[in-house]
Formats: sequence, C-alpha cells, structure tokens
Amino acid sequence: MSRPQFSDDNPKENPWTEDRLGFAPFAKRLADSIVEVDAPNGYVIGLQGAWGSGKSTALNFVQAYIEKHNVELEDGKKPVHVIDFRPWIVSGHQDLIESFFKIITEQLADQKDAWAKRRKAGLRVLRKNVDPVVDAAAAIGSILAPGAGTLTGIGIKFASEAAKKGGASKLERWLAEPSLQSAYEKLRKRIVEQDEKFLVVIDDLDRLTRGEIRSIMQMVKTLGRLPHVVYLLAYDRSIVWPALGRGRKLEAGGPNFAEKIIQQEVELPKPSRTALLSMLDAEIGFLTANTPQNERWYRIVVGGVHNWIKYPRDVARLSNAVKFTWPAIEGEIYPQDVLAMEGVRLFEPDLFDWMRSNREAMFGTGNWDMATEEGKSKAGDRFLSLFPEFHQERSVRLLCLLVPSMTKLFEKRRIFALSSETYVRVVNRRGVGSEQGYDAYFSLHVPENSISAKILDRALSHETSRADQLAMMQDIFSREVGVNRPPIGEYFQDLRFRLHEAPKDSAPISLLEAMFDFGDVILGIDKDVGAFMLGPRANASFLLSEICKGGRSDEFRDRLVKLFESRPSIGFAAEFWVWRAGEAGLIKIEGQPTEETLDDPLLHKLHSILLKQIEDSVGNGSIYNSRFYYHIAEAWAFNGNEVKVKDWISKSSLADGHFLSKICSGILGHTVGSEPRRYSLHEAPKEKFYDLSQLHAAAEKHADDPDLSEDERSRIKTLRIGLARLLAARTTAEASASFSQEDGEENRPPSAAAEHDAVE
Repeated sequence: MSRPQFSDDNPKENPWTEDRLGFAPFAKRLADSIVEVDAPNGYVIGLQGAWGSGKSTALNFVQAYIEKHNVELEDGKKPVHVIDFRPWIVSGHQDLIESFFKIITEQLADQKDAWAKRRKAGLRVLRKNVDPVVDAAAAIGSILAPGAGTLTGIGIKFASEAAKKGGASKLERWLAEPSLQSAYEKLRKRIVEQDEKFLVVIDDLDRLTRGEIRSIMQMVKTLGRLPHVVYLLAYDRSIVWPALGRGRKLEAGGPNFAEKIIQQEVELPKPSRTALLSMLDAEIGFLTANTPQNERWYRIVVGGVHNWIKYPRDVARLSNAVKFTWPAIEGEIYPQDVLAMEGVRLFEPDLFDWMRSNREAMFGTGNWDMATEEGKSKAGDRFLSLFPEFHQERSVRLLCLLVPSMTKLFEKRRIFALSSETYVRVVNRRGVGSEQGYDAYFSLHVPENSISAKILDRALSHETSRADQLAMMQDIFSREVGVNRPPIGEYFQDLRFRLHEAPKDSAPISLLEAMFDFGDVILGIDKDVGAFMLGPRANASFLLSEICKGGRSDEFRDRLVKLFESRPSIGFAAEFWVWRAGEAGLIKIEGQPTEETLDDPLLHKLHSILLKQIEDSVGNGSIYNSRFYYHIAEAWAFNGNEVKVKDWISKSSLADGHFLSKICSGILGHTVGSEPRRYSLHEAPKEKFYDLSQLHAAAEKHADDPDLSEDERSRIKTLRIGLARLLAARTTAEASASFSQEDGEENRPPSAAAEHDAVE
C-alpha cells in the first residue's frame, strides 16, 4: 500500500469542481438572494448546521458565486463586496469588536484597487493577509485621524508601515480618539456616500468561548443597522443559543436574544448518506477494495458505519483513524475489523473501553464464573448496564459481530441475528475476536511471540521449500524461552484452522515433510499449557490430520511413502501412523471419531515400511533413543504382533529404569501446574502389549534407582502403587467371583473404583 494521505478536513472552495456533498445548488440560491436583497437598514442571515456538517464549505461556495456575479457585472453596475471575518483567529488575545471594525475599515479603503485586480484575475478570490494587531489598527487610525480625507491602498500601506516603525507609542496614537461611536457614525456615512453593498461573512461562531460568542453577537446587533450591509453568520445553534441565553431573562412568549439579532435563519442541507459514504469509500479505498461484500460486511455498514457517519467531519475522523492504524498492522488483522474497531473507538467509546478492559472475559482465561449459564447471564447483564436502554441492542450486536464468542452471554435474550461465526473462522481471517488479532490491534504491532499472518501465508504456499518450512519451524520454536504457551503450538494450530476451511490439496507437501524432519523436537516439547488448551504435540497431530484429509493426489501418496522409506524419527512416524489408523478405524482409540484421512491400502503399505524399521531399530538398539514408546508399541502390535511387543516391553522394563520411565509416560497422567509434577494412574494399561505383573515387578526394582532423576522415580513409584492396587483388586474380584459361582451368582469384573487415583 502506498503511504496514506491524511484528510485535512479543510472546507472546499470551488462549487463547480469540489461539490461532493451536494451543497452547490443551495449555495447558489443563497448567493442569489444576497445579491438581490435590498437592505437599506442592514440584514442578518444565520446559517445553522451541526458541528462538522460542512458550513464552511457552504460559505465558501456562496462567496464563489458572488465573486462570479461580480466578475460578470455589466459596466456601471456595482459589485457586492465580501468581507470575510474569522473571529477564532484573533480569539483570546484581542478585542473582537475592535478587530472586526479595523478589518471593515481597511476593506472600505482598499475596495477600488481590490476590485480592479479581481476583474483582471477572473474568479480568483482575493484574500488579504491582515495583521490583526498592526495593519488593522493602522487602518482604523487612518480613517479616524483628523483630515484623513479619502483613503487609498497607498494610504493604508503608509499607515501600516508607520505603525510598525513607531512602536508602542505610535500605535497608541493611532488608537486614540475619536470614540467607537464616532467611528461608527463616520463608517455609516461613508457607506451611504459610496452607495456600495457589502456581505460580511462570520464563520465558526461555535469555536468561540461563551463570552466571545456574546461579544460577536452584540457587535452584530449594534452594527447590523449599517446600510446595505448583509451579515451571513455560520453556527451550530446547540452551542451558540445557550451562550446567548445565559444570564438573560426570557420574555414570556417573546423572541429570545438570538432571534432579535438573526432576521432570517436557514438550515444547512444535511448531506445525503450516499454522498458521505462515497467520500469515505474514496478516502479508505485501499482498505475496502478487497473486502468481500458478504453478510458480515453488510452488518458492519448498517449497524456501525451508517450510525457513525452523519457529517463530513465524521468521514475525516474515521478515514484518518484508519489511515493511521492500518499501516502498522496491515495483513495482520482483517480489514473489516480495523474499520469497525476504529469506528467503535471514535463513536462508541463505552463499548471500546469495555473491549479493551475485558480481554480475559472474551478469550476465556480466568473466568470460572462464566462457566455456568447463570454466570454467562450475569456477565451479559453487567455489559448491558453500561449503556442506555436505546443503545443496548446495537452495542450487543457490534460486540458479537467483532467477538462472536460473546454471543454466549446473550443467548437467553431476544436479540436476533447475532453472529454465529466459528472461532476457527475468526482466527483464520485474523479478526479482532481472536487473540492474535486483538493483541495486534490494541498494541499496533504483532506481539513478539505471536505468529505473523505473513508467515502462515508462506507456510501454506506451494512455492515454499522443505528446507524453508523447517527453518520457519526452528525460528518459531526458538521463541519459546520462558513462555508457558509455546508459539510453535499456536503455529500448528493456526495452520490447522486455515486448512480446515481450505479446498482439498491446499496443503503443500513440503509442510508435511518438514514436520517429519522436526518430529523429534515436537515429541520433546514437554510444557504444561493449562487444562483448557492443546499442547504443541496435539496441535501438530491435528495439523497432520488436516493435511492428510486433503491429500488425495498420486503425488501426495508417492511422497508420503518416500517419506516413510527415508527413515524419519521412529517415534514421530509411529505416532503419525497410529493417529491416522485410528481415524480410519484400523485401531480403536477411545473418544476418537473415524474420519477420511488416509485409506486402508496406503495405511497398510506405510505400516509395512514402519514395522521393518521398528524391528531393525530394536535389533540394533537404536530404538532405545526414542523419547516415548506408546505409539511405537501400538504400531508394532498391529496385525498380530502383540505377544512380541509385550515380551519386549517386559524384558526392557526389568533391564532398564530409564526405559520403564518412558513407558510410564504413555500410561500415567499428571496434574497440570503442579511443581514437581504429581502423577496418577487413571485406567488400566492395555494388556495386549503390557504384562501388568511384569511391569509391577520392574517398578519395584527401579523405584529407588539412584541413577534416575527425581521425576523418573516419581513416575515409577506412581506406576508401582497403581499397579499394586489394580492387581490386588483383581485378585479380590477373582476370589469373590469364584465364591459367588459356588452360590450360583454371575462372575463379575473388578470394580472401576479400584482402578483410579493411584498417587504417590
């Protein structure tokens, strides 16, 4: 994206080329009325419009049409002289009435030369740069000095220079008598003598303080009777009227103070929604150009943008906010969410503050009170209490649109059409409703341990080589120091989420190959990530499943076979095969549904390759370098090898305590977060390849082996206690069954209670 240009919010000046809001016809009619009006005693027109609605643009258009009228006048006709007074420029450091009076006087003195120049310049607007302290003071000093006579542009220049050179004493002399009243009478007489018509434009009254507003309006009331002078005042009534009424007693049934001053008030036309949205689209086209016109986008526009964009200044505020935010996080957050969040920040501050302060509530950490329906309902009530009743439903819709998981807080309320978007989809598009998108938006960068969307794009590109895939994994893994939530696990998860919604054969085979190259490292990650999150090994396995679901091509099958033949990590290859065999239903894995990943012929071919490698590694002893044996045992035992596996495990367990501690890793569970870990045996080991008596004997032998680590001994002791209870319960059950059979009762297995919670 090219560098964005911020909107300067400056009013437009040319009604023929810059009328994006449709103000030109209105300004033309107003200018015609001003030209035609006969005001022998002056006239005051008020242009009312909300702050930021485009009043300054409308005033500029009026002046442009009057300038055009003046240029096109026939000889002998007199123009309308425009005096543009901007009170907020001198606000706060000068007397506003004095400044205004000086500027009018200067314009009168210089009008003939000025109009001669204007005729030569066509429609070019003359804008005099008046020093509000020196030049204007010199001008009024010139007109009020005894014997001043008729002023010219040269006289003004001379007076200005004299004031500058004379310092404070000279300036005081220019500002001496006669009084303001005397000056007013001379000004009135001067206007009558010249028989000219004037338009005095006073913009931005609503920028002034209350006291300054009253001063300007008092001035207009006092000078509004000047002959042939029309005042055009621009203001926001909601700001100016209260300032004028402050401290004044209203007459019952009579006009207020403002109505005594303003003789004709016109309302600025409200810009059409189409015009405003077209302006916004032109300003942020870099963001919306590739935005899909889906239902979610429609809800953002209707539920958010249509409520936020009411005036041109709203367009400038929102577009500038987007232009500032987007370059910092381009590609890391879904564009729709950037626009929506910037709108919420500017126009829904209470909702924005809630989202910024409730990260834990949105992503489920530390919120046990929301685990129940009652807790969710109370959390929803607390959210709604932050907003007025008329605003509650819209706030809920916006929240659930941005963070779909929050829909659960309002399930019992009659709020329809809430988002049903899955968390997987939110993560895939990097919405602010995902942790990655949320953190990137609120920090204006991708957090150090977060996975960049660009990296994910590269990993899923078929142009990325096997070596590059491996290098990316190694780089992400290196970030894990001191992190309880390993980034490599999030990397595998994010890739899995993307592939879940991608077309078949979207996954590059190089990604699969690199995961096998990285297999031993994956198996070696042993960090607790909490009870509610998946660790890197689980995420890697699910990612491999997604890759295989899309792997139907002959190339994929051939390269997978070659991958197994290349003798990768035995432990990782065995784990891969066991999970795929479980998905296909060849092996029964508790709680795992069958899915279409690899077909039976391919699984049998891969197993035959893996089986030979396992038996070879057992023969040469390299098998003992494996980190785990659970999946190796499952793969080896498949298709009639149970006895061979059981014998190998029994003998190796008795011979080597380190081997036995690895066997324990596939049998025991442990309490997350405890230090040191507390292990437990929750179910009986599979007897198709575990001889429980032999394992118990091995555990008795190695429980206090000084060559083992404390953690290894803890595992073995837990196994010893658990197996002892299990075997004892089984003996009791057998004896009970034998006794019962003598009484004719049915033989029953040991109770499940005897098989649980064996903890050292």
